[in-house]
Amino acid sequence: MKIALIGPDIAFKGGIAQYNHFLANEIISNGHELKFIGFKKQYPEFLYPSKSGNTSVEKDLEPLYHVERIFHYANPFSTCKALKELNNFHPDIIIIPHWIWFFSHLFVPFMLFSRKYKKIVIAHNSFGHEKSFISRTLNYAASKMAFSLCSHIIVQSIEEKEKASSIVKTGISIFNHPDYNQYLPLIPKEKARSELNIDKNATVFLFLGFVRKYKGAELFANAISRSENAAGIIAGEFFDKDLENKIAELQKKSDRLIVLNRYFVSSEGRTLISACDAMVLPYLSVTGSGVASIAKACRKPVISSDLPLFKDIFRDYPALFFQSGNEDELLELINDFNKKEYMLKYSGNPDNIQSGKGWKGLLEHILKISEAGNE
Repeated sequence: MKIALIGPDIAFKGGIAQYNHFLANEIISNGHELKFIGFKKQYPEFLYPSKSGNTSVEKDLEPLYHVERIFHYANPFSTCKALKELNNFHPDIIIIPHWIWFFSHLFVPFMLFSRKYKKIVIAHNSFGHEKSFISRTLNYAASKMAFSLCSHIIVQSIEEKEKASSIVKTGISIFNHPDYNQYLPLIPKEKARSELNIDKNATVFLFLGFVRKYKGAELFANAISRSENAAGIIAGEFFDKDLENKIAELQKKSDRLIVLNRYFVSSEGRTLISACDAMVLPYLSVTGSGVASIAKACRKPVISSDLPLFKDIFRDYPALFFQSGNEDELLELINDFNKKEYMLKYSGNPDNIQSGKGWKGLLEHILKISEAGNE
């Protein structure tokens, strides 16, 4: 089958790029013909924290595909070139990610003028996480346009399905985020802690990924600073200066709170994950979570807010849940963590991956939708 994939690849930072990378590799590995139409430049520099830039220095992930770098955020006419490439390829199906309104001026015309092709949108966010009226309005409008121009929508949770269903009649299905296993095999915990200069006897909790308000980083920092003897690591770039300042103040008061404010590639993430006893997901809202899939792939115990998506993802998994936003409950779980009898013991054996339905399952789901039409 001839498949076109649109969006960022691992030359850029973030979970969407990694998601596309693994899906593209799966498409190639299963013998399909792929046309990956990606970005020349994804965002203006000022949107990134500390002028850190668009690009990743990810070297651990090996692409099996070639990317046609065409889309440019500042050039709406780049869509014309992308359409030309698409028509020359004549795909059986187009896969398009949707997560923010910012690319509507590129992706909506692209979808509008490729009506003759079957298009599947993978909606990582239906309406975004921003709370301001302007952001909510722009995200709603962008989602409505994108969803109405596709043949089918794939979301990652029942809540996202309900949101998408409220604005369009397009067929919608749920497929949970496949696991990221690029961090395996993990390294011995003692070695990882030595590299990070962390006490080998401490109980260490890790908050990993881009640091945004909706992910509950401040809640986690407060709980660590109040805990009896736990150490907490916040590892990722901050996208909010006010939040960055608040957590920096907490760090000054607690030597057990470690803040690493930068982007981490896979090799560095492997060390962080290896060093921790559990990963913490204190999200206030969630549409899908790559960090959750990382925790599962690496077989790390989890402390998570009790949002429905996490309750579903971590069903029959060593996870402890607290009421979303409740700092006291999170603190109690952190303090009592070592008393839990079912704490999963560390194992560096990659055979322990809980792959769920995996990337092959996602591809099979997409192909089934393509064959069946609009479900």
